[in-house]
Amino acid sequence: MSTEELLALIRTGIADVTGRPAPALDIDTGIEALGLDSLQTLELVSWAEERLAIRVPDEELATVRSIGDLTGALSARLPGEPR
Repeated sequence: MSTEELLALIRTGIADVTGRPAPALDIDTGIEALGLDSLQTLELVSWAEERLAIRVPDEELATVRSIGDLTGALSARLPGEPR
């Protein structure tokens, strides 16, 4: 899955979790800049994990500070992607 596809998925997830229109995203966008609180961030990750049928370890999620970090964590768990 490409970075662009993951960004589109995350945009949809943010809209679903927050009930607000999907924001513009790039890999440098900070999670805090999106106005997500910690619970919404966990909901977003859970939403993405469910759709991708993957699980990102909590220890790795603790280091996620940007959309780039999140796409990297998700991508690394996808079948056929290098770990």
